Amino acid sequence: MLIASGVLLILAPFAALVTYNWPTNRAQRAKHFVRSVSEEQKSALTNASVRFFPGDLGGFPGIFVRFRDIERMCQALNVYVLTKLENEDAPTELVVRPNVPEDPSLAPFQVRVLANFYQPDAKAKTIKLLREIVLPVVRRNINVYDIGDSGGNRQEPGDENEFHIFVCATPDSAERTLVREPVFGIDIITRLHGYVRALLPSGVGIPLTDPDTGFVYGELCGKSLYLLYEALPHTPEKMIALARLLENAAPELDTDTPIEEVLAQIPRQDFPPLGRRKVTQYGFMAHRRDTAVRLVREILLPALREDACIRDCHGLIQKRADDGAFHILYNVRPANFARNSVLPTGRGVPLTTDGGELVAELFDNNLYIYSDALGHGRRADIVRFAEVLLIARRQVLVGRAFNGPLMTVEQFAGECLKLVAEAAPLDPAVTEVRREQTETRFAETLKAARKTEQEIVQLDAFPAELLGREYDSLLRIKKVKDVQVTGTEMIVDTHMLYCTEKQSGVTYRIGEFKIHIPLSGSEQLLFLNQTQLINTSSGRMHAPHVSSGGNACLGSTQDMFPELIRKREFASVVNLAILFLESVNVDDHWGKQITNWPIESGYLNAVGARLTRPF
Repeated sequence: MLIASGVLLILAPFAALVTYNWPTNRAQRAKHFVRSVSEEQKSALTNASVRFFPGDLGGFPGIFVRFRDIERMCQALNVYVLTKLENEDAPTELVVRPNVPEDPSLAPFQVRVLANFYQPDAKAKTIKLLREIVLPVVRRNINVYDIGDSGGNRQEPGDENEFHIFVCATPDSAERTLVREPVFGIDIITRLHGYVRALLPSGVGIPLTDPDTGFVYGELCGKSLYLLYEALPHTPEKMIALARLLENAAPELDTDTPIEEVLAQIPRQDFPPLGRRKVTQYGFMAHRRDTAVRLVREILLPALREDACIRDCHGLIQKRADDGAFHILYNVRPANFARNSVLPTGRGVPLTTDGGELVAELFDNNLYIYSDALGHGRRADIVRFAEVLLIARRQVLVGRAFNGPLMTVEQFAGECLKLVAEAAPLDPAVTEVRREQTETRFAETLKAARKTEQEIVQLDAFPAELLGREYDSLLRIKKVKDVQVTGTEMIVDTHMLYCTEKQSGVTYRIGEFKIHIPLSGSEQLLFLNQTQLINTSSGRMHAPHVSSGGNACLGSTQDMFPELIRKREFASVVNLAILFLESVNVDDHWGKQITNWPIESGYLNAVGARLTRPF
């Protein structure tokens, strides 16, 4: 097709040695060639009385037209000539694009190109390309800067109120290199003495790549696009490559819509007005700063009673802060915790996704996020970070409700069941979350949050209204079968639990359990296997780390359970207890006994991946 949804035409590279076929001697004067013309478009030319001659050039089919018919051909097909490829001893190839009228609402915006061009019409055509491809996406003034020979210098991202394109520049220092292969299928090197200067990506912004070769041609930092090679169209080939580059980059340039789409899915509870509460940040680069602050303000801040501060710790150690604000320590390593130790620390409330991935720990008013969840700020990254904040928001609300007015033991049990049901219990067949599962998992988190948070927010204001409600429906959960409460403990009955040994990938059937949780927090938990006790070299055992008496070797979680019970975080206690039973450390003497349990065949997922637990 000659015209297809505004995508640049003439998609194949132009051969250095061109062969062509003119169909008749009468076509000898038709020395201009256009590729990939459809039958429908040929009919349009015939109806407009535009003479053309079918043929091929360099093995590509198309039509030949005479110079005097070019203008009428463009009118009949509603296209314009972007550039011409002159070929020695062969017809000139015309590279055309659809002539699409500009949206009148874009008229007030300006495109300014601060660069020198070798060809007289190259600047005007560059501006036209930018107005056609980039302006409808960014909808703001566009400034283009040719950094040129000083391209090794670091260029700060520009003002977010306008869109900036830096040519041959990076947002951070980077090494120089050369373009050594075609760019979007176009040989931009041969005509330019065999080389084109370029820069290696800095790793700061969103990398933009040629899908065919993997060549990283640019980085996107918020409203600043960095082109890493000499991309301005000083030759016809570079004009074609620039058009294809802009078409490829355009979907990524809209950095506002993904945030709006994600925020539109977030449950809107009846939170108090923000008043003067605000979000401050430290350490974020410009392109992620606004995204991080916006998501914290829209998702987490409404559930807080104080200001919020988010700090990018860049993987370094950061101590807890206690200055009256709620602190979000992002991409952090906790203080006084060995670098090679396995999280969680055992000192805070662990926050996990529905897939069982540990993403954060909550220490009173300090939220430790242990990964670079926001990544480069693409939609999938925004969804992942929003999910972490949503999980944290729910935990903040749960903690507030459980530490509010006094509640009876039975009411605690009901609330615990409700939260465990809504939290989607952990499945041992789930490993790391794949990219294609991100949206589905986020939708499940949203679904859980809508109901759970609504009830918790109401509980905070009217606790009596919700106590003991919907008890029967809360029993229909996957891992928890029943909950009983006595005056001193909560007894949780589970369904069958499984454990995957991560080194071998073998899954073992551990059994159904009664988990005895002391309500005072002064006693230890008991894990009693209702299915089987296994004879091992260490004696009869309920689970790989649970002795014959039901007492457990809890490892790093030893101090976590009493703290959670003291804070009345019973949902976290139940989740953590199940997580413990479905985990094993084969470096431990008791953990080595896992091979004595019966193997559950076929329990691994389809790709044979193994579960990795944070113990």
